[in-house]
Amino acid sequence: MEPALDVIGRALQGDAGACSFLDRTSSIYVLDATDPTKPKTYGCWNFIHQCMNEVERYEANYSRSNQIHALQNGAGLDSHVKLLATMALRVARRSPDVDRTLVYTCIVNAGSQFNGSQEQSQWLIDLNLELREIVMGRIAAMAFDFTFHRKDGAHGHSAFANPTVMEIFCAVLASNAVSSGPLAVRHFVTEWIVPSAKTLPPYAVACVTLHLALGALRIAAPAGTKDMLQQLSASIVAAVITPVLLDAVAEDSSNPASAGTADLHEKNNQIAAICIRALERWCAATDLSLAQIKHICSKVEVRRY
Repeated sequence: MEPALDVIGRALQGDAGACSFLDRTSSIYVLDATDPTKPKTYGCWNFIHQCMNEVERYEANYSRSNQIHALQNGAGLDSHVKLLATMALRVARRSPDVDRTLVYTCIVNAGSQFNGSQEQSQWLIDLNLELREIVMGRIAAMAFDFTFHRKDGAHGHSAFANPTVMEIFCAVLASNAVSSGPLAVRHFVTEWIVPSAKTLPPYAVACVTLHLALGALRIAAPAGTKDMLQQLSASIVAAVITPVLLDAVAEDSSNPASAGTADLHEKNNQIAAICIRALERWCAATDLSLAQIKHICSKVEVRRY
């Protein structure tokens, strides 16, 4: 197995060294100045990016050979990707400014091992933030576009398509927006979620909306997050949560129960449950009342209660 997946696999088995490595990788950056002309920093985003590549390669090879690779659990990479997604969520809750500071601290601590200029140091900091954006783009693709889920020969789906992984990925995207500040939240909602609420997978829309509110309720949420969510409440409630909830309920009630529709009913029930929880958490984060929600919905002609 490739390096990153091997570490995660050993951590899943309780190996102390592997668990320590993942914890350090999530917390600090290290500098590789072996080649003074090409210094590199390595940290959480490098590891996540590398591990996602390894998962895709594994599943591609698995699909071609249609044979079970040497995994001790014999059930694909679901557990590996769940742990990877959890790691991504942990570091997404760290703001880009904190990431900058960690990389800068890494460079300073390198001392005589790094004799680069201030411009080189800034380049390393910027490169890390660029990698963070790349990883977020890949996670968004996985969460919002199911065509990015590679099919594997035995299980018929990618480990990235696991429902638990999907929800954690949505939490990663929401947490990244919250930790980046109120303006990033507004951009995420107005440029991504609201305009695409009718075309994105309902499950992903519901999860992202829920985790935006959960992120805002965290003690570490940046100042101004609650105010921004209050400004976005009308759009979120009327254009996202309520329509997705109503569609899930309507679609479920229009399909009588049968063996062939059991999965559809379960999916719709999950979406409805997440929407209800998202609505409750959004109200908690913004101090919205039921009367205000009804008023918002009536103003935009959302009348199907």
